[in-house]
Amino acid sequence: MIYMVDHVYTDPATEGAWHEWYAGYLRKLVSVPGIHTAQRFKAVDCAPSRYLAIYSIDSAEVYSSEAYKNMGGGGSQSARFHYAYQLWTRNLFDGASRVSVVT
Repeated sequence: MIYMVDHVYTDPATEGAWHEWYAGYLRKLVSVPGIHTAQRFKAVDCAPSRYLAIYSIDSAEVYSSEAYKNMGGGGSQSARFHYAYQLWTRNLFDGASRVSVVT
């Protein structure tokens, strides 16, 4: 399955800190059993900044697992940045098992 999160981030003053936090968070996510890949992209020429995160997961149940909760998953880790989210859309897609990792 593919899980995607679409963000519009509206505070340029904290965007660098948010990006730094998110990069570390992606590394934590791929340590959770059932989450295989995690990537993040920034839209070109978009103001305010827009980002897309794509995850390859075994199933939606990974997000209710103890491993996910114990690593701080579920939005609590990013709470200090939520005020700047103009858009926060999450979607789960079936039919693809993995997203290739870009290096």
